[in-house]
Amino acid sequence: MFAVFLENKKNTSSGTYLYDNNVVPPQFAFILTPDFAGQLYGGTGLTSGSIQLNRPHILTAVHNTANSFFRINGVQIATGNAGINNMGLSTKLGGGGRTSFGDSFYGYIGEFIVFDRVLNAKEYLDVETYLSKKWSIKIN
Repeated sequence: MFAVFLENKKNTSSGTYLYDNNVVPPQFAFILTPDFAGQLYGGTGLTSGSIQLNRPHILTAVHNTANSFFRINGVQIATGNAGINNMGLSTKLGGGGRTSFGDSFYGYIGEFIVFDRVLNAKEYLDVETYLSKKWSIKIN
């Protein structure tokens, strides 16, 4: 899954998600929280990110049973074993509330791209390059 997004304000509740497999445990989620610039859940681990406000980003989420990870602007920032819980009926995708409907995403989502299979490294790098050129977002 790929998302081009820009967060321009933090909500005052628990945060918003761009991706959440909504299964605990193991949870695999990319959540923008009010306390941190960003939080990334991979399995049981938690990593704080550095998602800057008012700056566009490309999120790459590769979710598979053996090796799941997130990338922001071409840099891998969190990994985890997401178990067998791939995208399904309970998966949350978008800019919705983390714990309640009042947790609004403040910003813009320019594009989502979702594939029905796990891409290999060349494929996801090609998509990141395409999005970087289309949206003028520098990738590393």
